[in-house]
Amino acid sequence: IMSAPPTEPFFPGLIFNISFFTAGDESVTLNYVNNNFLKCVGYAYSRAIATTFNGGIFALGGISTSDITATGTITAAFFTGSGANLTNLNASNILTGTLTVSRGGTGLNTIPLGSLLIGNGANTLLQTTNLSWDNTNSILNATNFSGSHSGSGAGLINLNVSNANAGTLPIGRGGTGATSFIGGRLLYGDGVNPLAQSANLTWNNTNNTLNTTNVNSSAYFINGSPFTPYTLPTANAATLGGIKVGNNLSIDGNGVLSATSSGLTGADIFLDGGVNNRAYGWTGATSLLGRVGTAGAYSLNSLAEDVILRSQGRILLQSGTNVPGVTIETTTNNVIIRNSLGIGITTFGAGDILDVGGVFKVAYNGVTESITIRSTGINVNNTLNVSSGTNNGGIIRFGGFSDDTSLDLATIQNREYATNKSELLLFKGDNIEGLTGADRIRLRAGAIAFDTFSTDVTTSATTENIRMYIDNSGNVGIGTTTPLSNYLLDVRGNIITTGNIALVNASRSIFWTGTNSNLARAGIAGEYSTSAAINDIVLRSGNNLILQSGTGASCMFIDTANNVGIGTTSITTGVKLDVNGLIESRTGIGANSSFYFRNAFNSDINRVISAGQFSTGSAVDDMVIRSSNKLVLQSGVTAPAIVINTSNNVGIGNTAPIAPLTIANASLANNDGFIVLEKCTTLGSTRQFRIGLNANFDLALGDYGAGNVAGTWLQALRITYSATSDRLIIDNSTTSINNDLFITSSRLVLRGTAPTLYLRDTDNRSGMIHMNSNIMYFLNASGNDSETWTQQNGQNWCLQLNMNNNDATFGGSIIGGSYILSSTGQVYARSSYDTLLYADSGQMSLNMGNIGNGSNPAYLKFGAYSSATYLESSNNRAIIFNNWSGTLSGTRYQWIFNTNATSYNALNSSSWNVLSDHRIKENIIRADLK
Repeated sequence: IMSAPPTEPFFPGLIFNISFFTAGDESVTLNYVNNNFLKCVGYAYSRAIATTFNGGIFALGGISTSDITATGTITAAFFTGSGANLTNLNASNILTGTLTVSRGGTGLNTIPLGSLLIGNGANTLLQTTNLSWDNTNSILNATNFSGSHSGSGAGLINLNVSNANAGTLPIGRGGTGATSFIGGRLLYGDGVNPLAQSANLTWNNTNNTLNTTNVNSSAYFINGSPFTPYTLPTANAATLGGIKVGNNLSIDGNGVLSATSSGLTGADIFLDGGVNNRAYGWTGATSLLGRVGTAGAYSLNSLAEDVILRSQGRILLQSGTNVPGVTIETTTNNVIIRNSLGIGITTFGAGDILDVGGVFKVAYNGVTESITIRSTGINVNNTLNVSSGTNNGGIIRFGGFSDDTSLDLATIQNREYATNKSELLLFKGDNIEGLTGADRIRLRAGAIAFDTFSTDVTTSATTENIRMYIDNSGNVGIGTTTPLSNYLLDVRGNIITTGNIALVNASRSIFWTGTNSNLARAGIAGEYSTSAAINDIVLRSGNNLILQSGTGASCMFIDTANNVGIGTTSITTGVKLDVNGLIESRTGIGANSSFYFRNAFNSDINRVISAGQFSTGSAVDDMVIRSSNKLVLQSGVTAPAIVINTSNNVGIGNTAPIAPLTIANASLANNDGFIVLEKCTTLGSTRQFRIGLNANFDLALGDYGAGNVAGTWLQALRITYSATSDRLIIDNSTTSINNDLFITSSRLVLRGTAPTLYLRDTDNRSGMIHMNSNIMYFLNASGNDSETWTQQNGQNWCLQLNMNNNDATFGGSIIGGSYILSSTGQVYARSSYDTLLYADSGQMSLNMGNIGNGSNPAYLKFGAYSSATYLESSNNRAIIFNNWSGTLSGTRYQWIFNTNATSYNALNSSSWNVLSDHRIKENIIRADLK
């Protein structure tokens, strides 16, 4: 549109608008800024940035409308038409559209990572998720493969074994290494590939048999030793796992050994595992009667489970001397027991244990009958003298009734026992020789003794124990053979009775005598206690007095100094009552001097005392509670209420305090770790304030609540926890974070209908930041340390910021960089030069060049003349003149003057309407003024 640019820089940093109007008053605005558009007054540079809507860009003033030639850059929001002749294009500036395959592109706007591109005969390449390349691991991934491939297939998955048409899988990869096998032959590993087969080892699947054809014994081993398989054919019966040895011996699947008769020849044995469970033995070559059996097959009189000894001749039982001890005769069945006296039993009656066929006689050397036993009784031919041939008399034994042998024998013997006096013994058993034998009663001259005997389990030595002894004075000793002469009953041991023991004389006592003292007594009068009175019960001991429970543990102990221990036998020195356990008093416990409790299980310093005996820091009348570990106070719910640890940290509702005072959540209603501070405001009226952690674990401060009712308190300050951690909140809410003032995430928030931040400077003027009605005010204070507003330069504020339109209103001059904007509207350079921009009489001027250089510096003026508006340079040349009143054929005139103002080009209605048709609604031209 304009001619060539001048060579000198002009209008540094200028931005201005030029508006054109059509007959319909629709404006087209050209905005000039940057990039060498205007170089001086009357000159235009060739860069245009134009935004059009329904057409192209048209030149004015007779210049060709088909071409635009520029030495700089043309920039627009978009271009239309053919760009075939554009050169030196920058691909980085291609922001829309997609380059197709026919233009050397892919036709795609995105390509996922690893996706491979496939030609498909169209203007867009094909890509699929079924084919990709893993460049990190150099792996090609595809859903299916076909054809032949080479290289590593380690990454292939989901292979189809039906497609394996070549090669053989070796043993090392889980295969057999072979391509075929002969039917029936078993496979075995031979240490190399492939698996091997042998014709000597086969399986008949029809008959379920395992077959081997090599009978060489060296080919079969059991437990490392060779054996010949054909020596172990199947069992006699069709039993799984059976073994048959020879023709007569077999073991079935249950492990039963059986033998078949071989014709009763030779030394044979027959073990029958059948129903009869018999076992037979033959001892003769031709006889069938030499047997030992378990049933009656070879004995007519035997029963099941009998053991039969049957012989063709005699049955002899003999010892290792080869002399028969018991002989059963062959024909008479007489049993002869041979010894030096030759005792014989001549008959054997059915059901009798001993059957004497005749008179049973006892004689001396077989000459004279001394005792005859008949069915009518026992006759003693002379005096019955039972003796043993020694000083000890004979023994008379009494057995049980009839055939009952379950009762022990009762024996009477007259003998001399460890004395020259004869005594009569009554005892249980069969033998009382020497000191060993059964328990007995001994009737001595002048005494009766009841004895028992015990045997030492280690030495087997026998000891006589006299359990009760009655001397000739009638004194009875139990546990002693020397009862005290003054006592009818002397018991050395414990006595138990299920009835009563009565002392009919009121002055009598029950007492115990010790080895060295007779003071161990229990009495009902003062016989053994000088301080006892009538009806007193006295327990007196020669040493300590001990009361024990049924477990044998001492429950009360009184030493010789009359100090009492309950639950302990080791009474602390200087203590009258030492209790090892809990004490419960339903009334109270008092002391006239020091009083303390001590737990000596692990330490001897667990005490509660009323003086400084166990605390160096206490004084007289102090109450000291001391513990060797934690000191715990509990409430009725047994939960620790107050804990003081060894560091003297106090925990309230906390068992492990980490600070001098730690308050924890006590899991009780309205008791969630708060400290309540209370003060009496007036007589009978109080005020409470709470500090602590609330139910959300916030550190909170506030009033205790309406009417001082727990749970209704109002928070005034919180430091929050969890999602809004470390947030400081000042309000009266319990949960909301939209409050008057809070600090969170490096943010300080002041909230309200008209929030104000007061900056009170104590030694200089203060200020305020105030927000109200969408406007932020920076206010002046009346002085230092003040919150009162005041005016400066007639204004309450030094700055207003409108939050709706971003307007800034200053209450004074603006000073920044090299320029000053005065309160009257002028813009000054920060020097002694003239104004850079000023407004006067409806005009606005911009000084050019070096400010203050010469009397007529160059300037550019925007103004109004009569009914026209104009843009004028410093040589009074109007660049653009708008005549609002002049008309030509009913149209308004617009002029653009040339550089010397001697001619102009009028914008007629035709050309103006062209511009109007573009409907340029915003600034479209900017110039870079240099």
